[in-house]
Amino acid sequence: MVWRKPNNELEMKNLTPSVKHGGGSQMVWGCMSADNDPKHNAHICILWALYHCPQVIRTPAQSPDLNPIENIWDHLNNRIRNFKISSKNELGEKLMSEWDKIEGNVCANRVKSMPKRLNEVIKCKGGPTHY
Repeated sequence: MVWRKPNNELEMKNLTPSVKHGGGSQMVWGCMSADNDPKHNAHICILWALYHCPQVIRTPAQSPDLNPIENIWDHLNNRIRNFKISSKNELGEKLMSEWDKIEGNVCANRVKSMPKRLNEVIKCKGGPTHY
């Protein structure tokens, strides 16, 4: 438990960076989509984006604020924690079965939230957000 003043939990001084190694692990690859309609890959759409969005948005690696699949990994992690897993093989099996149970609307909602996420990151000047 940590004591902080109200509404300052996301200040940089109150955050602890995470480490991406240590302990047992299982390599997981995945992808998601919310709308893979071919018209979004049409040449005219690509040209429009290049013309109207000339600046590339630089995002930090593994940023849950700007990368919807990071939220899917968190969703999967929360589902896996409901099980008492005792081996790496069992972990792999549970990951696969729980991944298959993720409904399409979970991915779609993460993608639909991107405009709000971008505005929040801008408001927080690139710092952490409530997402």
